[in-house]
Amino acid sequence: MTHAADLAERARIPTVLDQTALAGARAYAQAYLNLAEASGQADAALDELDELINDVREAYPGLARVLFSPIIKPATKERLICHIIEGRGSDLLCRFIKLLNRRGRLNLLREIAHEARRLWNAKQRRYVVQIVTAHPLDDDQRQWIEEVIRSKVAVGSPLFQYHTDPSLIGGLVVSFGDHRFDLSIRSKLARIQTRLLDQRNHEIQNRRDHFSYSA
Repeated sequence: MTHAADLAERARIPTVLDQTALAGARAYAQAYLNLAEASGQADAALDELDELINDVREAYPGLARVLFSPIIKPATKERLICHIIEGRGSDLLCRFIKLLNRRGRLNLLREIAHEARRLWNAKQRRYVVQIVTAHPLDDDQRQWIEEVIRSKVAVGSPLFQYHTDPSLIGGLVVSFGDHRFDLSIRSKLARIQTRLLDQRNHEIQNRRDHFSYSA
């Protein structure tokens, strides 16, 4: 590997974390959530952290590579952080991002945000309901689905997230917690195909048994 390629690899945004790093992300997430709760603005603080990730990491990947690179000095990163966040974000967010930078943990930012949101949802007895459909739903369809789910699951507060997957053909797939309900046309067709194949294999085996008996 050339020197330039080695630098590029070291600067690459990490996507796979080991268990030690994940444990660190959970610890920082809990610390951030504790501070946010103490300020009485937990939801706003979590939203702000998510917005920062979307703005910096998704919209400006070049800037993200600088912030998350292990070869860029923390002092240089802090100047960028001050320029980006100060005046736009809360004092809590600014101090927290600076802390992560000084401890070399900016690469855990996405995992920290995810874990902080999970911890807060659990504390508030909220659960995420993933709804996947072949085509986007209108407001009336979403309202009907949400009312049905609320009537079936009376515990906690559902947070609905919608996604589309054209391969479903029609229908929908609903997932929350350890539960998954596949009501898609794709799934129905797969079950029909399985039954037809089983029936065909059964008929073939019957013919073989008949010929073996005749012989």
